[in-house]
Amino acid sequence: MRKIFKKVAAIAGVLALTISMHTMAFAADDIVLDGDGGASSLIGEYKASGSEYKYLGFATTKEATSDYKYLQITYKGDISCLRIEFNREDDSNEGPYWFNPDGQTLVFQTVDGSEIPLTPSKETTITLDLAAIGIDIGEFRGMHLHYLDPNMQEGSFTITDARFKTSDPNASGNSGSTKTKKSNSGSGDDGASTSASKSTAGSGANGSSAGTAGTAGGATDAPQTGSSSYPIFIALGGIAVAAVAFIGSRKIKE
Repeated sequence: MRKIFKKVAAIAGVLALTISMHTMAFAADDIVLDGDGGASSLIGEYKASGSEYKYLGFATTKEATSDYKYLQITYKGDISCLRIEFNREDDSNEGPYWFNPDGQTLVFQTVDGSEIPLTPSKETTITLDLAAIGIDIGEFRGMHLHYLDPNMQEGSFTITDARFKTSDPNASGNSGSTKTKKSNSGSGDDGASTSASKSTAGSGANGSSAGTAGTAGGATDAPQTGSSSYPIFIALGGIAVAAVAFIGSRKIKE
């Protein structure tokens, strides 16, 4: 019986440590891109068909400053023709930046340089290094979402969590690398007018603006505030279980 209690204590300790390390990916100062009162959210479900181009809407960057150098996204589905254009207060734009690098000049980069999964069937989390592509998010008020192209006229994807971060959760050490920003200001995507942001900024990527293809989606079960105390409570719970098991084993021994 004493051996069983020791095994339980060991398992509880490992489980608590594993869960706490996983949840630490969400920091207290993360900016969750769930929009303003439900509008202009990057988190959501998106679907489009029957066209060579679809404007999915506008997502606010909220209160993000230049300190936020990373964009972490959890998603599933087909993002092979998704691109994001960053919109400034004066309505000028930077981009669009593609997730699919094939034939493109402006593309997103992950913090570890790995390829971005373009069609995952299960939820996948990537961390994009905005500084590496010359994007200072503090200069922008939002993001335009563009979808489909002549080679792909139907597709869908779901973003279950999206957040700006001040530090690389993977601690890859690549956050210091920067490249010269390639400006594409003033030019829209696939002929779309760059003035569209002012008319759609209030409706959001999943709102009611013309051309919007998304519907509101929920966030993941992770704490929306990114509270750093959450994993601490989990760890303490694991320690408590281990302590109970240890006391029980001592009593049995006696």
